[in-house]
Amino acid sequence: MHEFFITAVVEDKDVVCARSVLRGVSECAERHLFYRVVYYTSPVGGLAQVRSLIKGPNGKLWAELHGILAKQSYIVQVRYPVEPQALRNKQEKDSLAGRTGVLVFNDLPEPNRDAIHVLRKILDIEQPDLERILRENKFTRETEMLEESYSWPVEADYTAYLTAQRQHPRDRVSQSRPASLPRDPPPQDPSEEESESAYPDLSEFAVFYPWLLNMRTYSDGATPEEIQHAFGLLNMARETFRGVFDFRHFDRLEATGEAPAGELSFDAQQLNVPRRQYGYHNPV
Repeated sequence: MHEFFITAVVEDKDVVCARSVLRGVSECAERHLFYRVVYYTSPVGGLAQVRSLIKGPNGKLWAELHGILAKQSYIVQVRYPVEPQALRNKQEKDSLAGRTGVLVFNDLPEPNRDAIHVLRKILDIEQPDLERILRENKFTRETEMLEESYSWPVEADYTAYLTAQRQHPRDRVSQSRPASLPRDPPPQDPSEEESESAYPDLSEFAVFYPWLLNMRTYSDGATPEEIQHAFGLLNMARETFRGVFDFRHFDRLEATGEAPAGELSFDAQQLNVPRRQYGYHNPV
């Protein structure tokens, strides 16, 4: 699967207005979702237990992921849906042990300073007990975020997503720590003693990223014709919202810290890798 998208930053003070605009243009009720998103760094050399994984129902996907990770280390994410009602009523447990999630791998788009469109390959694996599987395959847990999102199907072929991520209090990186001091080691998976503890209240989460608006469309392949069609849809979206949302250039080099972040940097949420300035980076 290939994903195509364009990105605009939405300030906190403009979120309510942005939602109103998107509801009006789409003529659809917004979909409001929360996800717990845990980031992991893959080991060098791929999956240690690939032989057992490829025997399961997602065998082909695990084999494909192993082939990618065998070449270099990436940061991947595991996403767990959370019911808003469970958060409000404090029914969510902090432990993720045994829960079904979706492992998401996104490749890094090639740097392109001439286009605002981003094209990347995505690989999703839905599987129970991913926390244990990744631990046994020597993945290093980096941090956990709570992602809040709103979405609207604007047209038949593309969807608007407005998202923000907040860092779990357990994993919060101190912004006051001098750069000369080493950062804390990556947090490990919660212990068994914590398995029944309640998930933190929303008020305890620090805002980690700005709100980002994506217009996204998907394609099974990436032939020139499919790319042209997808970019045409995104250009149509850009024109529809011209003067309302400022869709701007996004570059992998800025997001991963390989080049100085400038006025067009949108952070690494769209690459699913935490930025170096927050204590984590994508090893490329």
